Amino acid sequence: NNRSSITAFSGKYAQFLDTNHPWGAGVTIRDVKPGSHFELRLWKKSPDKNCLLVASCENPEGFYISGNDVIQKENGWEQIRLIVENGQNNTLKSIHFYIWYKGNDYAFVDDFQIKIINFAPTQQNP
Repeated sequence: NNRSSITAFSGKYAQFLDTNHPWGAGVTIRDVKPGSHFELRLWKKSPDKNCLLVASCENPEGFYISGNDVIQKENGWEQIRLIVENGQNNTLKSIHFYIWYKGNDYAFVDDFQIKIINFAPTQQNP
């Protein structure tokens, strides 16, 4: 349990990540259809740029994507984003979304969000 009340973006608690606790919250989404599109966001407070949002898949056509594009700043916190799109030809058993701190310092993370923009391709009528 790496919940901390030292600082938080919203509420009373944030997750604390460091070299001893590098993994933050995560979720697995199963039976991901071709054309599915996801947006991950979280607020982080850290002295470095080593806090990443990650999407990975273990299927033969799987992938590993990480990113920490800053899209907003507020009161010493940065909101980072990762956009993930499953190709039109990939039927994935599951995608794992999680937070990873790969640095030697620390990060506080709060308000982890996964937005499903499109869970399946649009069907067109003949």
